[in-house]
Amino acid sequence: MTVGSDKDEQHKGQELWKALKKDPLDRRRIRDLIINGAPTNFREPGKEAKRTPLHYVIDQRDVDEGLIDVLLKHEAGTNLVDSFKMTPLHLAAEKGNLQAVKKLVENVSCPAELTLQNKVTLCRMLLLHPRRR
Repeated sequence: MTVGSDKDEQHKGQELWKALKKDPLDRRRIRDLIINGAPTNFREPGKEAKRTPLHYVIDQRDVDEGLIDVLLKHEAGTNLVDSFKMTPLHLAAEKGNLQAVKKLVENVSCPAELTLQNKVTLCRMLLLHPRRR
């Protein structure tokens, strides 16, 4: 990858994050950015949490299932950890969002791994954090 394409990827990643934070319901804008090369695994700029867009969407109070689908369709990494060693699957389980858990585990292109997080199994996490939706 050349320096110019690195800068282009960084710019597109930053634009994706701006769109997510400005209006996460504007799926058309977000989808267009992704189709035009915005990296779906670009870490949140200026933050130490090292979240990906998938982490961000799943962590929202009102999770947009359609946006999860768009990110997964464009190869968003389901097994990437943030600075707290949490994958999007761990966040979904912690929030009790069974729909998101199912989407992540059944994702054909990159199924989420059912691993331990801080020595707590995913099943235990689901029991500790009942569904809130």
